[in-house]
Amino acid sequence: SSLNVFGEPKIFLTTSSNRAHGSTNYFNILASPTADPGIIANIHTNNYNSLFAKLYGYLSRTNWPLMPGKSFVQKYGAQSAAQIVLNLIDYVRSAEANNVVVEASRGSFNAGNFSWLTGIFGASGMMGNARRLLITQMGVWVSDTAPSTTVRFRTEVFLPPSAGDSTNEVDLWEGNREMFCEIAGGNFSQTASAPRTPVNKRIIKDYGTIEGGTGPQSSRAKMKPGDYRTISMPFDLTTLTSNATRPTGPFYLRATLYNPNSVQYGADIAPQMQAPGNDWGQAQYDIDPPSVAYASISSIAVDDPVINKSRFDWKKTTANTFGSSPSVTSVSTLGGAPSGTPQQDTDGSGQLTGVGFGFPAVKGSSRNPRGMVESLAELGRIHTGGRGTGPFIANAGTPWRTLRIQPRVSSDASLPDWLLLDLFAVPEGASGVTSFDDAIMQPTANTIAGRVNVNARIFPTNWPTTTRTAPLLSVLSANVTAVPLPSGNGTVTPLPNPTGVATNITTGILATGSNPGRWYGNAAFTNEHLFLTPAQIVEIAGVADTGEASEARLAAILPFLTTQSSAFAVFSVGQKIRQLSSGDIRVLGESRSMTILERQGDGQFRQVSTTELGL
Repeated sequence: SSLNVFGEPKIFLTTSSNRAHGSTNYFNILASPTADPGIIANIHTNNYNSLFAKLYGYLSRTNWPLMPGKSFVQKYGAQSAAQIVLNLIDYVRSAEANNVVVEASRGSFNAGNFSWLTGIFGASGMMGNARRLLITQMGVWVSDTAPSTTVRFRTEVFLPPSAGDSTNEVDLWEGNREMFCEIAGGNFSQTASAPRTPVNKRIIKDYGTIEGGTGPQSSRAKMKPGDYRTISMPFDLTTLTSNATRPTGPFYLRATLYNPNSVQYGADIAPQMQAPGNDWGQAQYDIDPPSVAYASISSIAVDDPVINKSRFDWKKTTANTFGSSPSVTSVSTLGGAPSGTPQQDTDGSGQLTGVGFGFPAVKGSSRNPRGMVESLAELGRIHTGGRGTGPFIANAGTPWRTLRIQPRVSSDASLPDWLLLDLFAVPEGASGVTSFDDAIMQPTANTIAGRVNVNARIFPTNWPTTTRTAPLLSVLSANVTAVPLPSGNGTVTPLPNPTGVATNITTGILATGSNPGRWYGNAAFTNEHLFLTPAQIVEIAGVADTGEASEARLAAILPFLTTQSSAFAVFSVGQKIRQLSSGDIRVLGESRSMTILERQGDGQFRQVSTTELGL
């Protein structure tokens, strides 16, 4: 395949060897090449560990050519960098998976080393961000008297709108799906050292009540992308405590929504770590006083639905909002000011937004008809705020933060996230299916035919109607379908001012404001306004400098751009001659031809075509 900035082959964003152009550099993690990557049983664990080590190795490197001495591990920290790798792998798995809910990657990460895990999460456990249901709110209703009545554990689950279209759904009754609810603490008297109530798994269909939706329980159990449901599980207080009085808090809560017929894997686990004590892994919940109605109980919720793995991610709400978006809870920071670096996702006015994140839609849906990663720009959806559980989940994650494929705040001197895109290549598409980026689906591994070189100039320069902006404008103003926002809410149209952006690229006009664009590289690159990778154009004014939603425009642009190769026309003249006895030379025939050569990503040349120009 073509080479990255280190001169090494790029990695194809696919788990299928058939889509890797014959290359061995792809996400080779399956036990069988045709298996569904969304099912954990199909994962080759040793291959997965090897891929993780390779990707984490790149994030650990300090010899990136634009900013030597810095790494992405330095930028995000070891735990978050490892979480980014898992999220990246699970993004590709989700794009190629057949089921709406994908079984997330899970493993143990310690001192830079990752091992696939099939057992219970420990102090160094990590879980990938695959397409799945997410646990976003919890609460417990306790009866006024004890021990003769019940306690109800309420768990809100959410299926993000990007997961699919209206034809896709998840059935909470499917395959005897279970919900695990755990309450620790309080005055429960199970054991003296750890008063835990091991509230066990129960089949939702048989025991639970589903709140939200319409119609009978069987209809409420079906969730479309964008839906919220609350699962209410009853438990008999007499099985939880031997005390004759109403239980007191604080409680510590933990919930798992299991995949159908699975004894090991949860669609989501929140918080993640199973801990030996009262409050090591669970989220603290202060129960309401007596006489509070069931519908009015307090709750704990998370700000960002993805960031729910640490007990510190969970905050008490002023009033429960079961069945509603996190943006309406008192714990939400959406619409507020971002803080710290690496920078969180912001909208055009600089306020926090959740528009950047999105799971890949289910394979075969209208949002993902080919079941594949279509563009490098999609990697801007990879969440970067998770930390896993180690050590002992002592810190909360960072909500509303994804890979930033746009300029950064001026105070951020770390490696730009868009540099990561150069490590990868987009897979080969399925035959007979077309899309706006089919120009990149070429028959050989090394070709870059059909792409525009953002560093190229048009010669001869005395052609008054042909400038460097002409080929760029053909890409920037292409009549492509409006790009869906990753959140599933609306679309972003192509660049509003392609002519101006083309001029900005060729003349090196950087983005301004609080997120200014920057030039990278040595003096030769900077003085000539050259780009090391196509993604570097995000630093230019008018490309992706109007907030997180503007990143979506790049999906229709990056597939057609290159910086490392060009095509050349070689003209040749051939003559057939005869030398006479007198010594004179007579031309018997002459022909002229034009051969198009393409410089490939590996530095070699490929003959594209030869045209005879006649005598």
